[in-house]
Amino acid sequence: MQTSNKQIKKKKKPKQKKIKFKTLSIKVSEKQKNIIDKFCKVKKTSPNKFIKQAIKTYIVSSQFSVVEENYITENQLSLFDIEEFGE
Repeated sequence: MQTSNKQIKKKKKPKQKKIKFKTLSIKVSEKQKNIIDKFCKVKKTSPNKFIKQAIKTYIVSSQFSVVEENYITENQLSLFDIEEFGE
């Protein structure tokens, strides 16, 4: 058996899409901050991870969704509704 001197080229991984993050600042009382710090120390996590997890579980549990397509206020005119004019 002969071995070839050619090197095997590795396939390049495709570039991952960059995740965009937004900054969010909140104010909590000193008592709430102390409670968060104690909880994080016991659970060995950071306050940032704790708050992110709390927000995530709230959003998932409440199943909050906004449908913008069908949202029409009371005061909006219906000028282009052909069905109302009748032909």
